[in-house]
Amino acid sequence: MCQIKLPSPKCFARHSPSTNPPVLFLLLVQVSGEYSMIKAAGALGMVDEQKVMMESLMCLRRAGADVILTYFARHAAAVLCGMGPK
Repeated sequence: MCQIKLPSPKCFARHSPSTNPPVLFLLLVQVSGEYSMIKAAGALGMVDEQKVMMESLMCLRRAGADVILTYFARHAAAVLCGMGPK
């Protein structure tokens, strides 16, 4: 697993016993500062918080993330399952 948390990237390779070469998963962390800025802008009515949250997470996915670690996890899961606010 490779974890990248800006500005200090850290990488860890995890070897799976069922395969010969090491398997490397890319884990991207959405930092708390980005989370806070999105929440504050949403609370002030400057942006649509849900749309900005999803765009931010999709950017991480487009960057190649296999796993995304975020404070928005429950909210994003609810939106992706169709249970979030419209």
